[in-house]
Amino acid sequence: MAEGPTDGMSSYPQPGAESDTSDLSQLQRFQSWFIQDRDHSKDWRIEARQQFDFVAGNQWSSEDAAKLKEELRPVITFNRIGPVVDSVAGLEVNNRQEVHYFPRHLGDTGVDDLITSAAKYFRDECNAEDEESDAFLDLVICGMGWTDSRVEYDEDPEGKYVDMHEDPLLMYWDRNSRRKNLADARRIHRVKDMPLEEAKEMFPDVSIEDLHAQWAMGDMSATSDPHDAQEAPFYKNDQSGVDQTHGGKMVRIVETQWWKHVYAMLTIDPISGNAEMFSMEDFKKLKKRIDDLRFAGANIPEIIAVKQRTRVYYKTFIGNRVLETIDGPKMGGFTLKCMTGKRDRNKGYWYGLVRSMISPAEWANKWMSQILHIVNSGAKGGIIAEEDAFEDADEAQDEYARPDSITFVAKGALSGQNPKIMPKPVGELPSGLQYLNELALNSLPSVTGVNPELIGAADRDQPGIVEHMRKQAAMTVLATLFASLRQYRKDKGRLTLFYITRYLSDGRLIKIGGPEQAKFVPLVKRSDTAKYDVVIDDAPTSVNTKETTWQILQQMMPILKGMDIPPKVWLDILSYSPLPESLVAKISSEIKNAPQKQDPKAQEIAAQAQADTQKMQLDHNLKMEQIKTSGALRIQEIQAKYAAESRSRESDLQMEQAITAQKLQSERDIAAAKIQMERDIHAVTLQHKKEQTEAEIASHERIAHVKNKLALKTKTKEKTK
Repeated sequence: MAEGPTDGMSSYPQPGAESDTSDLSQLQRFQSWFIQDRDHSKDWRIEARQQFDFVAGNQWSSEDAAKLKEELRPVITFNRIGPVVDSVAGLEVNNRQEVHYFPRHLGDTGVDDLITSAAKYFRDECNAEDEESDAFLDLVICGMGWTDSRVEYDEDPEGKYVDMHEDPLLMYWDRNSRRKNLADARRIHRVKDMPLEEAKEMFPDVSIEDLHAQWAMGDMSATSDPHDAQEAPFYKNDQSGVDQTHGGKMVRIVETQWWKHVYAMLTIDPISGNAEMFSMEDFKKLKKRIDDLRFAGANIPEIIAVKQRTRVYYKTFIGNRVLETIDGPKMGGFTLKCMTGKRDRNKGYWYGLVRSMISPAEWANKWMSQILHIVNSGAKGGIIAEEDAFEDADEAQDEYARPDSITFVAKGALSGQNPKIMPKPVGELPSGLQYLNELALNSLPSVTGVNPELIGAADRDQPGIVEHMRKQAAMTVLATLFASLRQYRKDKGRLTLFYITRYLSDGRLIKIGGPEQAKFVPLVKRSDTAKYDVVIDDAPTSVNTKETTWQILQQMMPILKGMDIPPKVWLDILSYSPLPESLVAKISSEIKNAPQKQDPKAQEIAAQAQADTQKMQLDHNLKMEQIKTSGALRIQEIQAKYAAESRSRESDLQMEQAITAQKLQSERDIAAAKIQMERDIHAVTLQHKKEQTEAEIASHERIAHVKNKLALKTKTKEKTK
């Protein structure tokens, strides 16, 4: 359990909190953080809900839809935003990338492939690619996509890596964050409404009243009807204060992930020889142990360290009080990762592609509805006639619209200067209305940069190179979104590496290789901590990557045929072919197992190379024996020298101990003589004082005796008189 926060306390009040001063100040601090960040993202949440509605086809406000229905006008919705969003999200699916780890130290090259394979294996087990695609879809829609990475023990007691997509409307972020993917955020929050029983399982020692974060109500949650802070008291129907609005007892728990700066000591670990960061307390213990060993005569160099400032991450769960604070990951940052879209600098939050498409979509639907209303309400036939225009008006109403009948009219009704029958005028659309509708429809690709070529909806004949260039232009417009995704994957790769090396490298078997070439190897924790560079590369399974690469390889095939390319390279080339994976695996197996044919010259070269190799091996073995012999002699010399130095140190130590003992004995004798002398002086002084006192007493007694005699003589004389 990590120690809770104690710095930078806020004064936000919390009525009715029953806790000690420290817990109360911590609760006030977290409440202040959350409320400030929640208020900062209020407008963004309103926009985000609207953007999700437009993607789902709900593109009319409730007021406009009610007004149209009241006027018996059609409510028309052509969802042109959905295909644009789906096309951009599909680009990510067809161009997925994977993480590779490359070591920074020599000697780690044999482990990087295993770490990379382990990361791919754990990601495949939890469908991480699909979860990230859902998060990227949120990024395209509202400008922010979130995932949560953790190790769970519910299904697997050894621990299972989990990567989950999170609803962006449940997330809150540091209001002062301005960098891409919230790289400079000092805190993030997640609000979750969960059943009371589930919350009690998470925190069994906490009372029901303390589980519910009543102070966090009133925010825009992911539910269809957001909580209203003023109406919150009516949501409750018992004394516990838990939410009853969703068919069962629900409580709201706020999870805050945050970090603070602490000071640590950077030094060289004397055991592993690697640079290690120690906390101040651990460094004091290490230094004391080394100093004790050095005092005992161990040949250990003095430890040298540099004081540095580092980050420490925490997770805090909050209800009506601080429920629990635990340590966060030591590397990789927050477990809640965010990818961001375009940034609104003045408002301080991010947005996606849908924001710019809302106005064109609204007006396109409104103008289309207006056109249909004009068409419906305008005349579609019929005539205008005077009352005496027909011989039989009732018969005319029945027969006039029938093409196979004759309708008789009055004499002169058609041939006169002023005919009594004329067709009804047909209502025409206002000029420019169709142009406005086309303008709104054409504005959708203009405001986003996603042209019809990118989504495959270009309805015109044009050369292939032109269409390809227009697709590339659209991809350039979307490059910023994919740059955020790339940075997100690098940050996620560092966090995944931490989980693998810290919690999952326990000797369990992991699968590496494809479905046809799979094998299981143990994942064992290393004795030292290796550092890796995280590199993002296109996955070979990506549809567009395989297609583009294979087209280039087809053009290079005539050149490759004339080159002496090793079979391993051909196997790598084969992995980018559009052939089924099972067939690729069989062909690869046949190539590996096929006997290698060599011409006599090649065999002669191989034999000569083998002979040279054997000679080099013999020379190497001879040199190694010489080195071992000289090394053994050197070791013996060092051991003898060390033994002599040890004996010399022991004799010096014994001499020093004898001298020290003699000095101590001399000091003890001197001290005893001083004490005896002081005692004698004190005794003489006491005797002198005693004799002096006795003399004074005797003198006083003689004086008193003389006085008594004189007094007696005086009394006798008086009696005689």
